[in-house]
Amino acid sequence: MNKSDQIDQLASEFSKFQGEIKDVLKDKNGYGYRYADLCQVLEISRPLLSKYDLSVMQLPVSNSDKVGIETLIMHKSGQWISSSVEIPLVASKGMTIAQAMGSIITYIRRYALTSMLGVAQTDNDGADNGFGNGHKEPSASESLIQSLYSMISTEEDQKWVGDCLKKANVSKISELSEEKIVKIMEALDKRKGG
Repeated sequence: MNKSDQIDQLASEFSKFQGEIKDVLKDKNGYGYRYADLCQVLEISRPLLSKYDLSVMQLPVSNSDKVGIETLIMHKSGQWISSSVEIPLVASKGMTIAQAMGSIITYIRRYALTSMLGVAQTDNDGADNGFGNGHKEPSASESLIQSLYSMISTEEDQKWVGDCLKKANVSKISELSEEKIVKIMEALDKRKGG
């Protein structure tokens, strides 16, 4: 990690930014796992970065047989903080070196950016109570949350529940009231023909 001599103004505005930014949902499929794509991360972060006079820059870096990214978070005052990561450049089967480099850079950008911004890529597995980031909120009982989670059996169900969360202006099921969870469960049951 590197930083400017002073980061007090950056830190002040960045703390406000982090108070508003939401985690991103892993809504893309690829390579045997789910992930939040780079565009989604940028889409949720750019307006808030601008609101707090912050910006992000990601620069490709390379060192012999490695490729990586340096991610900088900057404040309008000129204060900044950065971090770099590099991984070995290995071409996968059926890829040219240039294609492998592009793939690696995109992959690193996504993870470096979410790490620097303090944004989680949320999932709907049992470890995070569905669409959450592992932090358990006390607003609804665990059993009710798990009941809703157990009803989500298809990608269509997941998208529909994700849309319900957006409408409720929350990022995870555990942030909903018990009443809202029950209403979602009833509506989901009707959608399934129950």
